[in-house]
Amino acid sequence: MAVDLVTVAQLRRRAFATVAPIEAVLGTAETDLLLAEVLAEAKAGLEQTLETFWEHKVIRQSTPDEGDLYDVTESPLPYYRGQFKGYNLPMWVLNRRPVVSIEQIRLQFGEEQVVLTSPEAWYRLDQRLGVISLMPIGTQALIAASSGAWFLPLLGQFHPFNAILQFTVVDYTAGWYDPDGDALPTGSEEVRKGILASATLGLLDAGDGIIPQSASAGGSSQNFSSVAERTKRAKEGVAEFKAWWNSHYRPPRMVMI
Repeated sequence: MAVDLVTVAQLRRRAFATVAPIEAVLGTAETDLLLAEVLAEAKAGLEQTLETFWEHKVIRQSTPDEGDLYDVTESPLPYYRGQFKGYNLPMWVLNRRPVVSIEQIRLQFGEEQVVLTSPEAWYRLDQRLGVISLMPIGTQALIAASSGAWFLPLLGQFHPFNAILQFTVVDYTAGWYDPDGDALPTGSEEVRKGILASATLGLLDAGDGIIPQSASAGGSSQNFSSVAERTKRAKEGVAEFKAWWNSHYRPPRMVMI
């Protein structure tokens, strides 16, 4: 049975003090539409800021063929001078994380100029941080080196430029949870709270102009001088969640010199 990461019903409960007066003005149906809208915007905004997808997405950096199944396309990753030099293991940080799987890694100057397609045994993946390390091993590495198809054109002084843009092509699947699964990953409560806090901020902003300074909702008079306090708490919740996420899923900065 599929599970939901966060729902409109949960946002209703989380932001009841804001939802009730809005609903008194708009009615239930329009309020539900507004809740769904701010929730979707909160999820999308956090995905962009935190460099993730909440649901698993198939990501293509190679040019898709007709009939290929995928969700998102990205530009390939750059090569920086020194990545294949000396004793350095070439490493890349993928654009979205956590990573579920790697489908393909290619080094190429373009679709018609492929330098190397990496065997699965050559790379190591930190799924949580989205870091790939390439470590050629075995007879395939020896064959590639002896045939001149290895990295010789890219080693240090043999390559005069500091970078080759869109050189490393990685097709992969990334995302925090499987919407078709029957359970959420560890940490789901932290993620849910962060999304709901962000959605509450969006709801408070959307409610500006809808909610009067005082109104009667559910048969009782309410004063909305506490809106500023609710906004403050929601912002603190978002900041706490971002700090939690970055401590778990933000890879270290890698500088090539």
